[in-house]
Amino acid sequence: MSGTDEFPVTGMDSVVFAVGNARQAAHYYSAAFGMRCVAYRGPETGCRDEAAYVLESGQARFVLRGALRPGTALARHHARHGDGVIDLRRLRGAVERAGYTGPIEVEIMNEAVWNTPLDTLLPLIKERYLACV
Repeated sequence: MSGTDEFPVTGMDSVVFAVGNARQAAHYYSAAFGMRCVAYRGPETGCRDEAAYVLESGQARFVLRGALRPGTALARHHARHGDGVIDLRRLRGAVERAGYTGPIEVEIMNEAVWNTPLDTLLPLIKERYLACV
């Protein structure tokens, strides 16, 4: 591995949560933590499958996504895993065993990603990333 970072990261945009009820979760984070809703997507904006609220507090940004109907990738993800984010420790260990120790990004709503063995997925992720930078 060379001395330069193969996956340069200059910042983090947001933490994305899969939740059962995005409206309720947004209200909770606003009331309990003082976060401010700065964006919304849902049926009123033409998105029939999910509601998403973007909440900010200082430089922290959370995106709360909730399915509005069954059968979507988000609904299946939530049914399988419940509210929250995935276990990054397990994925991080696999990434480090593959030889990379820098920052990582995880796409949690993609069933193809979940169904692909990590030893197959990690080289593919690296290949596709390097093709884009």
